[in-house]
Amino acid sequence: MSVPLEMMPDTPARVLGLLPLSPVITLVRGGWTGEPSAAEVARAALVALAWTGVAVFAVRRWFRWEPRR
Repeated sequence: MSVPLEMMPDTPARVLGLLPLSPVITLVRGGWTGEPSAAEVARAALVALAWTGVAVFAVRRWFRWEPRR
């Protein structure tokens, strides 16, 4: 089940807009329809880039890659 952020109240929409999949969906929808402005695309790209940075940091910090024995 999917509910567009535009259909939600302001506060939940703002919070959910910061989750990792939201900017990706915005970028895909923008590429498909051509609707979003340059500012919306830039914001979505920056949020996606920030999540990528957090994920890379977490992987390097807490995951241990050891060869199988």
